[in-house]
Amino acid sequence: MKEIQEEVSAGGVLIRLNNGEKQALLIKVRYYGYELPKGHPEGNETLEEGATRELCEETNLLIKPLVGKSLGDLDYTFTYANNTIHKKVYYYLFTTDEEPIFGKKPKDVKELKWINKEELLKISLVNEKLRRIIDNAFS
Repeated sequence: MKEIQEEVSAGGVLIRLNNGEKQALLIKVRYYGYELPKGHPEGNETLEEGATRELCEETNLLIKPLVGKSLGDLDYTFTYANNTIHKKVYYYLFTTDEEPIFGKKPKDVKELKWINKEELLKISLVNEKLRRIIDNAFS
């Protein structure tokens, strides 16, 4: 029986105010749905530091985001290159002191999309469990 590999990632939801309405930033990497920026912490990074770096890398955010409360975590199992991987992802709330500014869209990202709470109910996500994480960012 094959051993299950354990992985930890961290990511987050960037929230901005647009005409007094909260909006959350999603990314589209896969064709079948939107997701949140996330990835593995590197070196001695804390989960929060890794989540911050991944948010900046995957959106090309040019201003430093402020990390806030934990929004919860997801865990799931998948198969990659004939290995079974159990992944736990920790998510954090991010805000900025000013309007977020982005550089050129990263090549692996097809789209950056701001959504409001109403749109969260309708949008296609890569994992349905993300809805709870994003909803926590709105509250």
